[in-house]
Amino acid sequence: MSVDDHSILVLSGCEVDQILDRMDPDVLLASQQDVFSAFSDSSNDERTIQTPHRNTLTSPESFALFMPSRVANAGGMACKIVSIPSSGIGGLPASTVVLNEKTGKVQAIVNARKLTSVRNAAGSALFVKNFPGPRPLQNLIIYGSGAQARSHATVIIKVNPSIIDCTIIGRRESDRLTTLVTDLANSFPHVKVRSAVSVYPDPNPDFDIDIVRKADLIVCNTPSLQPLFHVSHVAPQTRIVSIGSYKPTMHELDQETIQRAGLIVCDSGDACLREAGELQLAKTKRDQIVEIGEVVNNPTLVKKIEASGDIVLYKSVGIGIQDVAIAHLVFQRALDAHLGTIVKDYD
Repeated sequence: MSVDDHSILVLSGCEVDQILDRMDPDVLLASQQDVFSAFSDSSNDERTIQTPHRNTLTSPESFALFMPSRVANAGGMACKIVSIPSSGIGGLPASTVVLNEKTGKVQAIVNARKLTSVRNAAGSALFVKNFPGPRPLQNLIIYGSGAQARSHATVIIKVNPSIIDCTIIGRRESDRLTTLVTDLANSFPHVKVRSAVSVYPDPNPDFDIDIVRKADLIVCNTPSLQPLFHVSHVAPQTRIVSIGSYKPTMHELDQETIQRAGLIVCDSGDACLREAGELQLAKTKRDQIVEIGEVVNNPTLVKKIEASGDIVLYKSVGIGIQDVAIAHLVFQRALDAHLGTIVKDYD
């Protein structure tokens, strides 16, 4: 299937789900690796990678974020639009507009409701791939039970078949938590999947802190305003991913955890320093950060980062070029699979 210069392809949420379900996770990781590599490549000029700060429009009922980006040779130009209803009902509607770089015309409108969490999960899995740890990854902890948690558990378990235990930790028992555990257990029968409730720093006598101590990888997917666990709960050589906090007021990790990590791996050093509350509270400097794209471009940095602390931390706030990469990948796969609706003579 092809889309001519006068037509556009529209991909619904169900069609995007079909494409993601069929996609080899290694292909997904490779796509994100390419854009991270380009983002951190100092030889690229400012036109090759363009990630202007997002713009916001507000109304009494909602506000919308507009995130345009361009990455040459890895998707071109696109703009993701995410709406956040004040009611909080129905999740976060999102669409990505994919442009043809040669003509400047819209070539596709892609439902992006799930793409944000999937591209974040791919970035986290790429970090784990580059920092596998001294032993096979077996025990995984996921904080949160929403879309980010679901995508992270799914992608990370798929690309790390050594995982045999996965604990999903929520702040309370809920239908969403129960459903996520059930779905993951059905998808990965070789993994023991369970739930737990932790409201640290408030006491919870029913929570087994050894769950955290035994973790090889801890993934934090919450907009928490206070740390999810204490630094003393974390064993040496643990890998930690923090993607839930994206405002100065949010803190998934305490200062001691940040300091214990030494050098910190980030998707974008500048963006994380500007937006991540944990790094601001810990007074993290730019020279304490190594971007994941720098690691991809120079694998010798892995040992330097591992030697700088006794845990390894990846902090991500998400960058627009990730949206370009995954939207373009889904668009191409849709054409190959003859999925989507072509609107002829759109322009």
